[in-house]
Formats: sequence, structure tokens, C-alpha cells
Amino acid sequence: MQLQKLDEESIKVESEKEFKKIPKKHRKFSDIHKLRIGKSLKEFYKTEKGKQRIVETKQRLYKEKIGIKCLICGKIFYLLPYNVKNRKYCSRECFYKTLPGTKVGNDNPSKRPEVRKKISDSLKLGFENGRVSWIKGLTKETDKRVAKLRQNFEEKFSLEQRQEWLNKAWKNRKYKNTSIEIKMEKSLKKHGIETNPQVIIPNVCIIDFVPKNTKIAVFCDGDYWHNYPYGTEIDKRVTEKLTKIGWKVLRFWEKDIKGNIKYCVSKIMEVL
Repeated sequence: MQLQKLDEESIKVESEKEFKKIPKKHRKFSDIHKLRIGKSLKEFYKTEKGKQRIVETKQRLYKEKIGIKCLICGKIFYLLPYNVKNRKYCSRECFYKTLPGTKVGNDNPSKRPEVRKKISDSLKLGFENGRVSWIKGLTKETDKRVAKLRQNFEEKFSLEQRQEWLNKAWKNRKYKNTSIEIKMEKSLKKHGIETNPQVIIPNVCIIDFVPKNTKIAVFCDGDYWHNYPYGTEIDKRVTEKLTKIGWKVLRFWEKDIKGNIKYCVSKIMEVL
């Protein structure tokens, strides 16, 4: 049953009728029940008892906090126990001082009003004239400047460091499935194929779907982002790396998933 969102006056009238129709065990999930709880909590925290509860909670949290000394300025700041391992500096300014070649506060030229105005004017003028980034469409094979930047980056940071950063970024990433991935997942479930979505292969890639107890990598490639029908260089390198370590790679284009999903599922079932 879907409960419509009504104004405050009509909720009082309509809620009793709609609320009684819902089974008791499901009432706590209804919008009306949540609305009632929210209103009661707001009214409670306006009272003296509610204000006292807020003060007690703050005092309790303050007691649980642990004092830590900043490694740069020596200032003592307080954190909850679960944040102690992640924080070593009291502010961003102290953190930036640990990075080589960074300028903080008034020392940073981009913070000055006259410099900010120059940047703003140049960007506006560039957009009016249709200016694009100088690096757009260039690679280390086609441009010496890009090749030099790449070389300096590789000399400064080792391959292990770059791979470690990439793996951390993959683990912490909040990922939302695309429309073609959702369609593929639903059709696989209908055919009784259980899959693990977004499987991370360290130092290689993130696989869209992996059927359980198999080494089959299923990718759903968008036509625009993956350069239909040729594919991208990154996709080709990923396919090569996966096949070398014993994976079977299946790639499906967006037009195939939207046009004939049964064909895509049949291809997967043939390999299983």
C-alpha cells in the first residue's frame, strides 16, 4: 500500500483510515509512522528534558574522546576512538605543511583577490573563444610535453605506490550501478545465475559481474564511454591481463543489452 504525502491537516484525518488498514507488524515501516516519530522527537527536544538530554549526550561523547597532539603545531585536539588511527594533524593547514612544495593560507597566490580575479577573467575569456584544455586528446606517444609529465610522475612514484593508491580508491569508492548493469543483473537472476557484482581484482580492474564459483568476468560497456565499436586501449589491456591470470572475459555493448538481452544471457550460459 502506498501512502500519499498529505499536508498536516489532512494527515490527521486520513492517517487513521489508512493506518488501520496496514497490518500491525508493518506499521513501523509506513510513512505516517515515521512522520509521527519525527514530530514527536522535534517536540521532545524543545522541552527542558530534551535540552538536558542533548547536554548529557555531548558530555558523554566528550568523555569518550581521546586527546591527540598534532605532529606539526603541537596543538591538542580531541577525537572519538574510531577516528584516532586516521587523524594525525589538527587541521588541513598542518596536513598541507607535510606535503612538499605546497603553499598554505596567505602564502598561496590563488588566495589573493587580484590573482583570483585574473584567473576568473582568463577562464571567462577562454570559454567565450571556445578554448579547451591543452592536454585534451594528447597522449605520451603523440606529445612530448605529456611524455615528459608522465616520465616525471613515474620517476617520483614507484609502480607499487601507484597500484596501492589505486586499490585503496577502488575499495573506498561508492559505486552506483548503471542502467545496463541493472538490466543485466535482473535478467541473470531470472535465469537462475547468481553473481557477485563489482569484484575487485587487485592491480588489474573492477569486474562488473562474476558468476559465483567461476572465473568468468562479465563487463557491460556503454557505447559512448567505451568507444563503440572499437573499444578503448584500457579495456584491451584489462582483457589481456585477465586472460593471462586465467579469467574468461565476456564484454557486451550497451546496444546489445538494450536490444537483445536474451542473446547476452545465452552467451554467458554457454560458457558456464
